[in-house]
Amino acid sequence: MRAYEALYWRPVKRRTVAPDLAQREVLARLLSANRTTRFGVEHGFSDIRDPAQFRERVPVQDYEKLRPYIDEQRRTGSPALTEEAPLFYAQTSGSTGVPKYIPVTPSYLHEYSHGVHVHTYRMFTDFPDLLDGKLLVRGQKELKALQVAK
Repeated sequence: MRAYEALYWRPVKRRTVAPDLAQREVLARLLSANRTTRFGVEHGFSDIRDPAQFRERVPVQDYEKLRPYIDEQRRTGSPALTEEAPLFYAQTSGSTGVPKYIPVTPSYLHEYSHGVHVHTYRMFTDFPDLLDGKLLVRGQKELKALQVAK
């Protein structure tokens, strides 16, 4: 847990002192990384300098507005939405219509795993006796039987 604290928790804690600065840095990194994508070019990512400009140039998007970019990138491999090639596309069930394909890039997985590490550190520091005693683990088969029984 000391390694998790040093590698994951302390950097997050330092960023909480100035969250607006941290958010600006993340936005700048994302804009720079994706400025040459079709979406980035069409929305002027190269010229955006602050969150206000971003809000002006990039309206709130729903999936259907992004679908053409995602479909193009899936079909051709060209950087339509993300410069970084997705490792895969997570597919939704399509319960509300046509299935959606969510690009999962290496940098997204890195960010996601970082959040898991922060959560793990905090969970074990807040609840040090979390794994004391016995642990009940259910497999998929048992969970499905439990859901059917309800």
